[in-house]
Amino acid sequence: NQLFNYGSDFNQFLAIDLDRYKLNNDKLISNNSIFRLNNKMKLKVINLSNFERIFSNTLSKTSFQFGTEIFENIEVQNNQFKKDIFFNKLEYDYDISKNSTLKIGFNYNWWSVNQNNQSNLNEIASDYNSKTRNHLLDTSLLHTQKLNQKSVLLTGIRYFNQSISNDFLTNQFFFQDLFNLAEKPDLFGQNSNNNFQFLGILSQYVYRNSKDGVFDFSLQFTDSKQGFNNLIDVTNNENIIILPSLYSNNFWS
Repeated sequence: NQLFNYGSDFNQFLAIDLDRYKLNNDKLISNNSIFRLNNKMKLKVINLSNFERIFSNTLSKTSFQFGTEIFENIEVQNNQFKKDIFFNKLEYDYDISKNSTLKIGFNYNWWSVNQNNQSNLNEIASDYNSKTRNHLLDTSLLHTQKLNQKSVLLTGIRYFNQSISNDFLTNQFFFQDLFNLAEKPDLFGQNSNNNFQFLGILSQYVYRNSKDGVFDFSLQFTDSKQGFNNLIDVTNNENIIILPSLYSNNFWS
């Protein structure tokens, strides 16, 4: 029987093999509702939240014997994984008249992933941290106008924006020669951001003839942009040094 401590504020008495274990805590909250505001208006709401936590520990010992020489590797790993997801969607329907309808959609997603790995190999400690964030916004508007029994006019617009960022930090970096560093840094960090934007406008005329043949004519406008930037920094004696632009990226297309 042992008292095993992991994390910053968690003590747990484990009646299992302490050399290897994995604990998972997963929670899910969901909501799906439809509100009829009046005879012409309807609102649909969808919400989803997910919270996941994983803690794991591994202790391994490996021995090598060459003749009379014996070498032993002892490695201890503590891993923490945290993931949060928030999904929200709204759909609004409005029957303006017998021949005209309006649909509005709103979708916002956000999720984050945090990972921490602490390992010790033969008394050499290393710490790895990674944080990823995602923001997504998707909105749309569609108007339908029935001109007569055979023709319909559709007019719509959509805007989409997604941004993903990642921060990486470690205290072990063995490739300082690649960056012309005089000495091994205390900390090595990298930040990257990826962004995508889209705008689309549509106007479409649909005609159905007496033989159920369909003819449509549409005008579309689309515009999209994608950007990416990347920055590397090192820390020596608590002084943060941003590496030259030669090791960074910043572009839009």
